[in-house]
Amino acid sequence: MPHRAISPLFVVVITGVLAAGACKQDGGKDGGAPPARDAGDLGMLGGECVVECTTAADCCAGEQCGTSIFNYSCESGRCHQLGCVTDQHCADLPGGRCASLGSFAACGKGCRVAADCCPPLPAGVVLPDGVDRLTLTLDGGAQGAVSATFYRCGVYPQKFLCTGLDVLPDDAGTTGICVRHCTTDQDCPGIPFPLDDGGLAQARVDGGMMEFPADGGTLRLFQQACMPVFAGAGQCHKGCRVDADCCAGGSAAGCDSLGNRQVCVSGMCLADGCRADGECGGGTCQPSP
Repeated sequence: MPHRAISPLFVVVITGVLAAGACKQDGGKDGGAPPARDAGDLGMLGGECVVECTTAADCCAGEQCGTSIFNYSCESGRCHQLGCVTDQHCADLPGGRCASLGSFAACGKGCRVAADCCPPLPAGVVLPDGVDRLTLTLDGGAQGAVSATFYRCGVYPQKFLCTGLDVLPDDAGTTGICVRHCTTDQDCPGIPFPLDDGGLAQARVDGGMMEFPADGGTLRLFQQACMPVFAGAGQCHKGCRVDADCCAGGSAAGCDSLGNRQVCVSGMCLADGCRADGECGGGTCQPSP
């Protein structure tokens, strides 16, 4: 009898990347040093949650099925998530369009050119000539003073591609969707440090890491690096030296479940795959095809 996915695992390249591959059971959990990894080992990260099927109807259960990105096909007895299929699946997003990004179709804000993707600066915020980012201390009401950083359009994270396949012009003339992207490491956030006025600034340093004394040990701060994902678009990923650097609190205990498990690959934190069938919501953990 086919399994039915209650909480399917999917990849949206607009917001990140998931590296999944052959099931790997050791992961350094026997108390020894974690195995060394590099970019050529991406196929050895975790496993893939697979749902068996005879028809596409076996691949999803719940009210979300057939909406948004919850559309599936049954191929060779395995469920394959298609993403959105039509613009109607993106109706909850203002100006939403459905576009193919490689093997997956995602909803995004419709655009004609990349400049259409940048949100306007709030009233009263002006970036002086030659300044690409500005951090201001604002009145946060009950929360007290808060810092907010505003970026010039074209400067990450307000740097976008207007891209996507199979997007026909609509009444507004949009022919793609907005995808945030980086092109070089310099686009990505550096290491934060406090300013005298209470704000925060960022700096990029040689080696990509700074260490500070902290209660119970050493605090390690990493800058982010740009990793190519598809069609010239990159995504910024946190830097690391070991897997624990990628986890909440700098401890492997912060990466003990599928949703937040990360590993360090080529000095960058990447999402990891499954380890056991019980993590797959009714599916099975199998090597990637």
